[in-house]
Amino acid sequence: AKFARLISGRSLTDREIEQIVLSHPMAEAMMKSTRSIPTRFDLDRFIDTHTDEQVRTLSGPDRERLKQAVDFLNGKVEAGHLTSLERKAAAQRAFVGRRFGAGQAVPAPAGAFTLKRAYDEAWKPAKTRGKNTVTEVGRYVDEFEALNGKLDLGAYTRAHWAAWRADCLKVHGPGPTAFKRFSMMKTVVHEAIRAGLFERKNFAGQDVSMVKPDRNRLRNEGWLEDELTEFFGAPVFRGAKDMPHANADYWVAVILAHIGARLSEVVGMKMPDVAKRHGMWTFYLAKVTGKTEDSRRIVPIPKRVIDLGFLKYLEARPKTGPLFEGVNAKLMSQTYSRMRADLGIDRKGADIHAFRHHVKTLLRDLDCPDGVNDYITGHAPPNVGGTYGKTQFQTALRFLDQIDLGITISKWRES
Repeated sequence: AKFARLISGRSLTDREIEQIVLSHPMAEAMMKSTRSIPTRFDLDRFIDTHTDEQVRTLSGPDRERLKQAVDFLNGKVEAGHLTSLERKAAAQRAFVGRRFGAGQAVPAPAGAFTLKRAYDEAWKPAKTRGKNTVTEVGRYVDEFEALNGKLDLGAYTRAHWAAWRADCLKVHGPGPTAFKRFSMMKTVVHEAIRAGLFERKNFAGQDVSMVKPDRNRLRNEGWLEDELTEFFGAPVFRGAKDMPHANADYWVAVILAHIGARLSEVVGMKMPDVAKRHGMWTFYLAKVTGKTEDSRRIVPIPKRVIDLGFLKYLEARPKTGPLFEGVNAKLMSQTYSRMRADLGIDRKGADIHAFRHHVKTLLRDLDCPDGVNDYITGHAPPNVGGTYGKTQFQTALRFLDQIDLGITISKWRES
């Protein structure tokens, strides 16, 4: 057995791996959490978050066997949670039977089941949402009831829902804001139906619809200010260091939001790619990975990025190697997607790539020349990078320094 293990490249036995999983904080964290670990990526994140440095350094066959053991334990824990839920459901059925009689329906509440109650009792508990999203949808509910009256949800007719659609279009015009305001009210009703608090047959507005804005227009709009506030209010931007790649999570998003580069360009930078050129700090983007001359470019670092502590981060890094250790574009994309989901930022188009469109729009609003705008974001005419010198860099930096996201980002804290 020992020789078989050595041939496979393993350094730990199955028993040792099992002891690590059961004795570590991983088991306790898994028992306390109600969330499953659905993918291989989630297994890696879970292990890196809830283990010590010695366990995180396990690699190759040892790492794979560790993930198998964690996955097996997760299955057992999920089975236990399911059994517990089944017992609670059985106890609830027994209580209802004793209270109202076997086979009898539970009496309806005396008060009307309003849209506000559907929002409080079904929509909010359905999943974790950002504070701003909860507040915003609550405001929509108030506006709907102010327009149509505070009626029982089943008393709203098709005319009431059509009036809501007309009001959305009147206030915001045809576009993503009107569509979001209209559709979120239907989402509140659907959550009430899913929770069993309201019957679908009584929903008179289900066939009242609004044409969804074109996907490209929606995506190119970039981020809304409340979404930016929510996103950059996440724990990693407020100093939390309990994630394996907290520094990269912080800086990659900050850089993307201020220069509109591609995610792969920022993640792929090496330490020498950040240097002073013509008396100003610059990024050399896509130096190796760029497919064309358009994408290989040098972009000045905006003052806001430096003020957040970027030079201090550079001092803490080795002089060689990657700018951000242990990450790649796919991993960072998954990280930010999970972060947005946890914050309740679910609008299509409000993703990490949208920073590119957002910066391009902000530069256009500042009357930045198209040639400079295109160069900054990597859409310049062929070989323009080779002609850029001190004057052109100063022009690019002047416009980059004027970009204002309209929010406050907390300064980086060294881990």
